[in-house]
Order: sequence, then structure tokens, then C-alpha cells
Amino acid sequence: MNPVLSFIIPVRHHENAPSWDDTVKYLNQTVSSISNQTSGNWNCLIVANSDSVLPDFDDKRIVRINVDFEPNCLHEKGNATQDEFYESFRFDKGRRVLAALQSGLLGQFYMTVDDDDFVHAGLARFVENNSDKNGWYISEGYIWGDEGNLLMKFPEFDRKCGSSLIIRSNSFDFSNFTVEDMKKYLGSHMFIKPELSSRGLGLSELPFLGAVYRIGHRNAHSKSKSLLRQFYINKLMLSSPGILFSRLKRLRLVSKQIRQEFSLHN
Repeated sequence: MNPVLSFIIPVRHHENAPSWDDTVKYLNQTVSSISNQTSGNWNCLIVANSDSVLPDFDDKRIVRINVDFEPNCLHEKGNATQDEFYESFRFDKGRRVLAALQSGLLGQFYMTVDDDDFVHAGLARFVENNSDKNGWYISEGYIWGDEGNLLMKFPEFDRKCGSSLIIRSNSFDFSNFTVEDMKKYLGSHMFIKPELSSRGLGLSELPFLGAVYRIGHRNAHSKSKSLLRQFYINKLMLSSPGILFSRLKRLRLVSKQIRQEFSLHN
């Protein structure tokens, strides 16, 4: 019997990774975070190219789904327009997520998780206890500078991070998805919540901080800066002390409890 919650991790083509060693390192940490669930009612579907070298996982709930997709030719923006760059990324990510959704292994709900992020240990238990709902969005989460001692409590987290939605699996008919549907609803996370709301299937707010968005490492596709440089030490903050003060109030030390809840690594 399939589980209540499937975590889907789309892994880019190995030729698109600035450092494949880092990709594997971060993937291991993300899987460790998922494996820390307080309920065993989950599985993890890792979608990767068949010739990408990844570790074997002993837990049978962690399943690799092999695909044979070519590298994303616009993984680096180069001379492409911003729209071309985004479209190419959404196409590549979307087809990988779709492979998991059509694998026959999907649980009652699914959550797409980027291969460098972290999830709260209580997600599967919460979904298990509230499985009559349409799904949830993570309204507040943490942003973490790679392996630093500070993180930032971030409002509207679901607008910032792709690892932020838990969706009932029958909300969409994936068998009839067009390429545009795939790019819009699987390659991006921005359009799912309003689409489901318009159909009377609105997502509920998750009542706790559900994920950690890792930024500031060389493999980050968003080319994000460090936590301090992106949110605190920049021209906007110099001219906007009110915003700076508001953001400073959201800084947190990475406590033992937070490390345990999300399996954050030093």
C-alpha cells in the first residue's frame, strides 16, 4: 500500500551541476532530513538520470526513479532572455517531477523538495493525522546560509521556496498534462495554490515552520548570495533602517532543537 506522503526530489542532470560532489553531499543531507520523520508513513522518490552516480540508500522507502533526459541547455543563463531561462528550467524540473507522479508509487499527498533543502520531522505525522484536507502551504519557514550558525525566520515562505507545498495527489489529472501544464504546475510552485483555490480545493496554512531553504552555495540554481549579504548587508538595508530592524528580529541561532527538527548538518 502506498504511503500517506511522498517526498519527490528532482535531481538535475549531472552535466548541469557545478559540483557533482556537492550535489551528492546535499542530497544525502536532504534525504537524512526526510528520513527523520516521526511517522514511517512516507516514501521518497528521487528522480535522476540513469547514468548519474548517486549513493544507494538502505531504506526501502527511498526509491530512485531513473530517467534519460538530456542536460538542460539553458541551465546557465548565458545570452538567453530571462523568460527563456525560466522556461527551460521549468521544463526540466517539471518532467522530472512528472516522472515521479506517474511512477505508480505516489502517496495520498506529495511534496516536491529541492535536493538541498530540509523538511520538518513532523510533516508525515501531521499529514497522517489530517488526511481529510486538500493539502497545505508553508507560510513560515527558515532560510539558512549554507552550514552557518544563523538562520532567518521568513514569512510568505511559499512565495520564496519551492519546497513549500503539500498537495493531495488527485488534485490534478497528471495523465492529461500538456507540456505547458507540466511547466506551470510542476516546474514552478507559484501557480499551484491559486489554481487549486479557484477550483474550491484551497490549501491550508501549515501550523508550524515546515522547511528550511538553503541558500548561498555554488550549486544553488538561484545563484543566491549568503544569508547576510542577501538580506542584511546591501544597499537597500543601508537606506531602509526600518526593514533592516524588522529582518534583524527574525534572525535565529541554529539551536539544538532546530537541528533536531530539520536534521541540519554542521
